[in-house]
Amino acid sequence: MGISANELNQYTARAVAPVAHLLGAADEAATVTVNAEAVTRHHDNFGLLVDLSHIPLIGESPAEAILPVREYLVQAHLGNCVMGDPAQPAYGDCHPRFGFPNGTNDVEQVLEFLKVLKEIHFLNTQNPPIVSFEIKPFGDDDPDLVIANAKRTLNEAWARLD
Repeated sequence: MGISANELNQYTARAVAPVAHLLGAADEAATVTVNAEAVTRHHDNFGLLVDLSHIPLIGESPAEAILPVREYLVQAHLGNCVMGDPAQPAYGDCHPRFGFPNGTNDVEQVLEFLKVLKEIHFLNTQNPPIVSFEIKPFGDDDPDLVIANAKRTLNEAWARLD
């Protein structure tokens, strides 16, 4: 069972005060899609960002999160989250490195995410999109190693992308 957008915003508030409300699950995103259609009639600079670290928190797959809003995607984040133990320092949407204890995303999940982005032609050479990491060091993590780990994770997933 997933969590609501409000609950997800509470996860996010532990890391950084949210600038805007998060959409939450795809069924909530359907409302946003209707509104997005109206907004894009008058504004050409509207777009949505899909964040891999939010997907497990709301109990969805990448396809469930991406497909309903694919027409409006302008950016994608690759990241990790921690679920399970609320006492964990990186619990929720705090963007720990890939491979973090109790983390939910690693090479397999990045691969699945990239597959969906490729299938909808978000990943393309004609109009390259913005795809970025959203990760940070925790505790004694060396920032350079966190970045190297993120690149390794992406490279492994990318090498397996059909």
